Amino acid sequence: MVDKFRQLAEKRKILIAFLIILIILTILYFKVFFTRGAYFNDLFLKKEAATDETCYIGKNKQGDFKVTVKRTKDTYDKSEVIYSFPKDIKRHFIVNFKNEYNWDDGVKNITDKDGNILFEGIYIKGSPYLYGENGDIIFQTNQDYRFDVLVDSNIYELPLINVMEFATYEIERIRGDAEVMAIALLILFIVAIDIKYPLLFFNLSHFIEVKNAEPTDFYIFTQKIMWIVFPILSIILLIVAI
Repeated sequence: MVDKFRQLAEKRKILIAFLIILIILTILYFKVFFTRGAYFNDLFLKKEAATDETCYIGKNKQGDFKVTVKRTKDTYDKSEVIYSFPKDIKRHFIVNFKNEYNWDDGVKNITDKDGNILFEGIYIKGSPYLYGENGDIIFQTNQDYRFDVLVDSNIYELPLINVMEFATYEIERIRGDAEVMAIALLILFIVAIDIKYPLLFFNLSHFIEVKNAEPTDFYIFTQKIMWIVFPILSIILLIVAI
């Protein structure tokens, strides 16, 4: 009897430890998932905000990346967007807005740090394109409005629409992909129901056609395999989501 209680106590300790680890991993996962920042060429840059500037910082095997969005203290009629790449490569842009109190009124122009005009036209909030003064679409492949950067053998695409998205914070988002996470959680939810009620889905699919239907051995075997495969698939999707 004493040995039995000891075994139960040990199992309880293992279960508690497992739940604690699971809770910690879940908290860490959601902390990473909901980290705010921006994606630049598939690299996630974490947001770090200060009074007069917002920085988006990230890193890959080539080195550190940073996009800084600066505003002056007294006016918001312009934003400076500074891209810092590895190898000390920089690209500096200035976005001048028509109305310092309402960016939705449009952009006056985009210049480089020396004041040379790079773009004059129309920017529509949420649009993936810039537009010329006559309303023509400026596609992202237009080389006249691209300032791509070569670092070693990698090309980082830098169309001017990306500058506008940083300047207006349109590009900002959470790190995780909510749709992928939702699919993963749905799969886990279905598996949990199937484990709790093994005949539920079988009965739902056969109750109209067959009375008192019984699952075959192959169905039961396949079902148990799915109890292993689907959770693994869900974990993979959760990882992909971040």
